[in-house]
Parts: sequence; C-alpha cells; structure tokens
Amino acid sequence: MDKIEIRNLEIFANHGVFPEENVLGQKFVVSATLYTDTRKAGLSDELTASIHYGEVSHMITKFAKEHTYKLLETLAKNLCQMLLHEFPLMNAITLRIEKPWAPVGLPLDTVAVEITRGWHTTYVAFGSNLGDKKKYIDDGIRGLRNTPDCEVEAVSEYLVTEPYGDVEQDEFLNGVLRLRTLLTPEELLDRFHELEAAANRERIIHWGPRTLDLDILFYDNEIIDLAAKEMGFDVDVIRKVSEQKASGFMYSLSSGTLSLPLNDQVYTMQSKIIRHLANYDACIIVSGCADYILEDYDNVLKVFIHAPLESRIKRVKNEYKEVHDDYKKYVIKKDKTRSNYYNYYTTNKWGQLKNFDLTLNSDLGLDEVANIIANVYLKGNF
Repeated sequence: MDKIEIRNLEIFANHGVFPEENVLGQKFVVSATLYTDTRKAGLSDELTASIHYGEVSHMITKFAKEHTYKLLETLAKNLCQMLLHEFPLMNAITLRIEKPWAPVGLPLDTVAVEITRGWHTTYVAFGSNLGDKKKYIDDGIRGLRNTPDCEVEAVSEYLVTEPYGDVEQDEFLNGVLRLRTLLTPEELLDRFHELEAAANRERIIHWGPRTLDLDILFYDNEIIDLAAKEMGFDVDVIRKVSEQKASGFMYSLSSGTLSLPLNDQVYTMQSKIIRHLANYDACIIVSGCADYILEDYDNVLKVFIHAPLESRIKRVKNEYKEVHDDYKKYVIKKDKTRSNYYNYYTTNKWGQLKNFDLTLNSDLGLDEVANIIANVYLKGNF
C-alpha cells in the first residue's frame, strides 16, 4: 500500500499524568504515515484523489490542542480514530507521538508512543430460531449499525435453513453481512456478545436454539497478519511474498547455513494457521491453496469462483476502483502469479475442477453465489 508521510510536526499541548503538565503544557512531536492508494491521484494530478496532508496536519494540531489526556497512548488512539473517520481514502495510519520534555528526571532525547490502526473488512454470519426471528436479526443488525467504528456495507437476503446438531429445534433464519470496522476481532466478538445478551440469548445447550447468533466468518488478511506475527516479519513484507513462489534456498549470514526461502517459510506458516483455524471452529478461509492444505479434512466444502476475463476486468475497474494502464494485462498477470504459486506449492493444477466440490461463475451475482454456497454447505451436499 502507498504511503504519505508527515514528519516531526511540533505541537504545544497539555497532555500528561502530572497536573502541572495539564496546566503549563509542553512540546509534542507528531509523525504520521498515511496508508492509501495514490495511483489515481498520480494519473489524474488531482488533490481530491489523494489525502490532503496539509489538512491532516492542521487537524492533528487542532485535536491535540483542544483535548487533554494523561497518556500518550490515549491521545494516539483517539487521533487515529478521528483521522480514519474524517478521511475516507485513508485505509490505515501509523502515528508516532514524541514527548521530548517528559518529566522523568534523567537525560534523554525523547519518549514516544507509536501505534498503527486501520479499517478491516469482516464478514459476519447472523441467525435466529426462537421467537420473532426476523425482529431479533433486524435489531442485531441495527445494533451493529449504531456501533462506533463499525459500518455495515451490505446485508444478504435471509435464508431458512435446517438446524445443525442432534437437538430438536425450529429451523433457522440465517444470513451474512459485510462490515467495515476499526475494531479488533476480540473487540468485535465482545460487541456481538452484548447484542446477543440484549436479545436475551442463553447459552445452555451446545448447538441449541438461540434468539440471536452473531459470528465472525472472515476478517480481512488475518491469516497473513498472523503469519507475519508468528515469524516476526513486517506485514507488508509477508503480503508481498504471499503469492510468489520460491526461487531457491537462501544463505543465512547469521548462522552460516542454508535455510528455506522466505516464500516457503510464509507458505508453511500460513498452512499451519489454516489447519489451526479448521481444527478450532467453523470458518471461511479465502486462500489459493486452502483446498490442498485441507484435502484430508472432513466436512470441508471446497469452492472455486471464476468469471470471464471481461467480467474480471470490469470488476477491477468499477468495483475495486483500481487504476491500471492496461487492465487486461494486469488481470492476466495476476492470474499467472496465482497459478504459478498454486502449481508450485501443491501437487494439483490451478483451476482443475476435480480439486473442488463446487465451481461457480461470479457473473451470477455475488449475492446469488453466496446463497448457493450457503445452501450447499447447510444441506451437506458435498
């Protein structure tokens, strides 16, 4: 992702644990890295297609001066939250706040807090099979819409499905929604539990009846992020190599030994995480090699979604809002990269129908595709 940087913005403000700091004030130095896609701005040369770093600088200054916090952590968190809401093109932000005059009674250059926050896309399953099912679901979705730092972007139609498990109970009303959020998965689950409690949800019998059920199905690049965390690498580095095949062994200067290329290490770690998720609970995994990684698992529905070239070009241009000099060349190159990666790390061949339980053309419409997948899974027809 592209970056716009603001470095060493000096602000006189009143943050600190000691009362004197809140009254007398002191200097703070703020640096920000704004993550966005600058390609459209680069091609159009229009400021409206990018993030106005002058406006960002003034908003940081105004906010820091108008508010008073004891902790730099609180100032940083609230600044990030405010900026991400104010600037739609800002996908994420890394904010560093330095406090060079910190009253610690020792010689030092500065103390600082640095955090990264950003928007996440998550898919949420919802369901009910007690009482007024539709009302419980509608109220739950309304609660999500009213949740700070959450934006409900799309909601599927409601499906009637048979209950899962051995407990005799009424059929379910189910669906899926797409949510844009600043919350972590843990914070989101806490909010789900609050909404379920408001619907008088009781957890008495496993797989039993419920007034409202909310579950995270998919949380953007969580597998890649987890792999980066486990390996101790920067997330951007892992993302760049996560669809590239290895080109040979690399030599470790620290140990003087041959070791696996980073690409192989990433694939190995992602495979481990995918298996862990599959062992832990029901989940949706979007990964080019997941069908191969989970080939020995039962109760796994393997789906391949495809579309004609012209449809994919249209989606990249109109839905993903990406800007490229040659869309056809970009899509074909992307396909080739994914194909090479899959063919290198599996014993299968990219796109072969025999590797999947279900193949669907996305020209049917994404909602229809989602409904078909949900129906096939719930009926166990695979």
